[in-house]
Amino acid sequence: MSLQMPEVQQAMQGMEKLKEDQSWVTPQLMAALQSRPDLLKSLSDPKIQEAMKLMQTAPGEAQRRYQDNAEVTQFLKDFSALMATHFDVLSKEAPGAKPQAGYAKMPAPPAPPKQPVAQSRAQPAVQALPTDDPKVAAAFQDPEVQELLAELYAGKPLEMHELCQQRPNLFHKVKILLDSGLLALQR
Repeated sequence: MSLQMPEVQQAMQGMEKLKEDQSWVTPQLMAALQSRPDLLKSLSDPKIQEAMKLMQTAPGEAQRRYQDNAEVTQFLKDFSALMATHFDVLSKEAPGAKPQAGYAKMPAPPAPPKQPVAQSRAQPAVQALPTDDPKVAAAFQDPEVQELLAELYAGKPLEMHELCQQRPNLFHKVKILLDSGLLALQR
C-alpha cells in the first residue's frame, strides 16, 4: 500500500480525460516518438502493454512482477523521460506560463507560409522535420543525449563550455540538435 498514494490514484482516474482530449498529442510528440523506433516497437509489445496497465491499477504488483525485467524497466525509464519532457514543454507553452532558466526547450514549429487558396489545394505542403536529417535523428536517439535531456528537464543547468571540455562527443551531438532547432538555450 505504500506505493498507492491517494493523489496519484486520483490523477490516474483523470486519465480518462486525457484519452478523450487528444490536444496533448502534438506534432512535436509524434516527431519525438518517430525518432525513437525502439519506443514505438515497445509500445506494441504485449508484455509492455500489460506492464503499463498493471502500473495504473496495481503499482505494487507491477513493481514486484517487473523489477527484474530489464526490457520493461528500460522502456518505462525512456518512455517516462520522453513524456515528462513533452508535458514540461507543453506547460511552458501554455498561456501565462513562464519559462524557467536553465532548461533546454523544443521550439514551437514555424508558422507555415501563407499561400493562395488555389495553390494550397493543388499542392499540399509537406514540411520536413528536423529529425528527417539522419545526423539529427542519430544525435537525438543517442542514449547519452537522452540522459542529458532528462537531466536538463529535471532542472540541472547546462554549462556548454564544461560539456565541450569534459565530454566533447556529447557536446558535438548537442550542437547538432541546437543547430537543427530541436534544442534552444535560454538565459
